[in-house]
Formats: sequence, C-alpha cells, structure tokens
Amino acid sequence: MKTEESKMKEMYRETFTRVHTPEGVRSRILNTDVDAAAAESHGAGTERSRGRRTGGRRRFSMVMAACLLVVLVSGTALAVSSGDGLKNWFEASWKSWNNQELGEEQTAMIDSLTTPLGVSQTVGDVTVTADSIAYSDGYFWIMLYAEGVKMDPDEAYGFAKNQMEIQSETIEDLSWGWGSITDTSGNENRARILIDGQLNPDLLQQVSGQEAVFTLKMTDFMEHPTDADKKKLLQEGDWTLEFTVPLTETGKTLTPDDFDSEFTVPNSMGSAVVHISDMEINSVGIRYIVSSDLEAENVHGEMPTAILKNGGQVSITGGSGEEQEDGSWLMRYQWSMPLDVDQIAAIRLGSTAVDSTASR
Repeated sequence: MKTEESKMKEMYRETFTRVHTPEGVRSRILNTDVDAAAAESHGAGTERSRGRRTGGRRRFSMVMAACLLVVLVSGTALAVSSGDGLKNWFEASWKSWNNQELGEEQTAMIDSLTTPLGVSQTVGDVTVTADSIAYSDGYFWIMLYAEGVKMDPDEAYGFAKNQMEIQSETIEDLSWGWGSITDTSGNENRARILIDGQLNPDLLQQVSGQEAVFTLKMTDFMEHPTDADKKKLLQEGDWTLEFTVPLTETGKTLTPDDFDSEFTVPNSMGSAVVHISDMEINSVGIRYIVSSDLEAENVHGEMPTAILKNGGQVSITGGSGEEQEDGSWLMRYQWSMPLDVDQIAAIRLGSTAVDSTASR
C-alpha cells in the first residue's frame, strides 16, 4: 500500500507534467515532504499569468497549477461547521513532520485565525463543503470536503477545472496565487482538500480592515484529474461556493538582523554567497530581499524554514519572487501552517540559521 508521502509525491509529479518549473525547484519539491510543495499560479490578466509585471520587472512563482474558468452555478447552502477541519489537518501534518504533538501555543494561534464556514453545494452524488478558513495578513488556508461517492484512499482526487475569485469592498480582483493538496487517507467516503494562497500583496494596504468575498468555482470531480492516462470522471457538474472573510492582521512581526548566507548552485556543484536583508516574519508568512549575482532559478532554489523553540520545524508551502530595479529579489513565502511567532527561535535559509529574535 502506498504511504501518504508517496501519494503526495505522485500527485506533484502529475502536476509537473503540465506546468513548466525550473529543474532545480522541481527536483527539490519532488524530494521533500508535503510541507515544501505547492500547486498553482494564476492572476488577473495575461501578463501576470505569464510571470511578467508592468515596468519590465519579473515575478517568479513557486506555485504550479493553472486555473481555468467555469460556469457560475447558484444553489449553495449552509451546513454545520465547527471549523476543526483545518486544525485537524495541521495537527496531523505537524506530527508527521516533527514526530511530536502540536503544542498549545500553536493550536491557539490556529484557532484564533480560523473562521468556520459550513457552505456547501450538492451536484448529483457529490457534495462539496467549505468547512473553514484561516486568514491573516494576506495569506489564507481553506479546508474543503468532497463526499458522496466511494473513493480509494490510495488514489488522487480533485476537479478538472478550478477558479478562485476574491473581491473586497473597493477592489474587484485581489487574486494572486493559490494551490491545493487532496487527502483521502483512511477514508473512502470523503476527500479533504486544503487550499492555500495569498492575496495580491501590492493591494493589501488598500483593503486593510475591509471584508473580502471568496468565490470558489469547480467543475467535474475526478480521480487523477491531472493524469491523461489515469483520469476518471466521478461526477460531472459545476460547484460554486461563496463566503465572506474579514481581512485581519496579526499585528506582530519579527525583523532579524541582515545576514550573509550561501546558496547551493546545482549545476556548478558549488555554492555562492548571498546577502539577505529586510527580513520580516509573521504568523502566516515571511518576506526578505536577496542580493546576489545568481540566476533567478538559483535564488528561488533555497527556501526558508522556521525552527521553533521546541525543536519543531515548519517550511513553506508556496510563494513568489519579484525582481527589483537594482537586480535584487523581493521574496514572499507562505508558511505551511499558521505559526505562533513567539515560538519561532530561528530561520534557516541556505547555509545560515539566523536568530529570529535579534531584531535590526
């Protein structure tokens, strides 16, 4: 029987057959645990979806599965939700990554950012439910359930087409990038789908304190939706789930001192010194500037890891990089789960682990 990790890796391999990703990044994701992988990239307009921005600056995305338009369908309903779906997922993930139970501080942080939703729609035999969302500072995690048909815990499930629209009171399109992981381990009746992603970081200040309407659109529930040879239609149809979320901020940010590190350069079998500056860490993500002479794929080949005071480690799930006018790169990454920043002891990036509490 396949292990949970092998199933995740198989799913990521299926995704990579459809989307181009630099080889160094591709090999790292296919050989890491599930917390270091992401899937999906889309944006408003052709320029962004191709990784270009106005003014000639480039944006590289770590996320890997493109979303397509689907038909809007009405008929969503409210279902009972305790909001525990996300917490249960994170608790199981933490134990898998660190071989220990999730601490009280971490659990409290997850609870504080989570809003129960309980929005569902049934099409044919399949009911899709948005159980809960955790949101802060532009990043989100959404727990979906798909149930109603028998599923094999050893196979991958998902939708043939997906789209997410995010609109605030003043801005029509806040969408930036998102991805999903599906898990059916030990359950033949329900697929859990974790969606994570971020809002457009350039627009966050303009929507602070507002509410955003999330609209998820999905079509055709399938087995192995990204594998041309293995895909199988389980339920034809379109699902649309809509819910409103306050755009809140955690308010606490760690700002470690600037430092130098070494990044691996795969093709040269060596490493190169880079300078890391303006690092900011909060409960949902991390951002920093990388200054070096490295090519873009090597800058993005090194991913940050949070080292907690209890010895646990949490990596990133996805992110993006934006080239600056001086040739440096502004990097933004989302943690694999919300973190209590008071429990973060250090950040490891490349060859260096910097004390997160030593602020500039």
